[in-house]
Amino acid sequence: MTLNFAKRVRDMVHVQRNAVLVIDDDEINLSVARLILEKTLKCKVLTAESAMEGLNLMRSQHVSVVLLDIEMPGMNGFEALQEIRSDERLRNLPVIMLTSVADRETIAHVMKQGVEGYIKKPFLPKNLTEKVSKFLRLGEKGITVLVAEDDDMIRAAVGNWITDALPYHVIKAKSGAEVLEQLKSHPVQILLLDAGLPGIDGFQILDIMGMSDRLKNVRVILMTETGAEEKLAGEETTGLLAACIRKPLEKRGLLELLAEIARECTVSGNPVKYSAGGGASSNINFCI
Repeated sequence: MTLNFAKRVRDMVHVQRNAVLVIDDDEINLSVARLILEKTLKCKVLTAESAMEGLNLMRSQHVSVVLLDIEMPGMNGFEALQEIRSDERLRNLPVIMLTSVADRETIAHVMKQGVEGYIKKPFLPKNLTEKVSKFLRLGEKGITVLVAEDDDMIRAAVGNWITDALPYHVIKAKSGAEVLEQLKSHPVQILLLDAGLPGIDGFQILDIMGMSDRLKNVRVILMTETGAEEKLAGEETTGLLAACIRKPLEKRGLLELLAEIARECTVSGNPVKYSAGGGASSNINFCI
């Protein structure tokens, strides 16, 4: 790859700075959280004293993760979370709840809301930074690409192509089961998916993703062998596909395709232009 080509690919990518949004009606809590996070993680910290103010910030600025207080006047944390999950632009945004009550019943209720965790107030600096940092590490490169390929050499080569040329975070999987586990564990924006994965193949992965509201904004690039077009044409989940490419992969074409698709992705609540369709039923019982 020439330097000019690498620079041109990078210039296609819209990279945004890490930012944490802390929503709490207590000014002291906001100040303490900002001091800890800015000093320790060197990240940008936005603050809001009400849920409505926080929602407006999420819709107008890039945010990597939200710390959301439960007990606030007006709209409380659970009501705000409902607003986030019902907004197509924000629904994949990682949310960590803040609570001064840590009894078993409250915590169980918090975790049932589909959040990434909770933090007990008053903040312990180590606890706060550990909970937040994992989302910033993924967000440093703006886009997370999951490379799903059972061939070890191809998987390693494609991962290196991406990390060498593009400012993206790359995670990998070598089977259908691993793909589903990675999708559960990480906020993936682009899935580079081998159609012929062992066990649960790429077409079945598409079926499963089509049944999950949380995954409908993941952009899928399906890698196929010659002759797979007929099977793909019969799939009702093709609305999930951003592109279909044939093996053997061509490095330059793949990188340009990734950079182009990344410009349309949802990254931590930013507006998304892509809207995936629903999927066909699958006889695989796997809940994401």
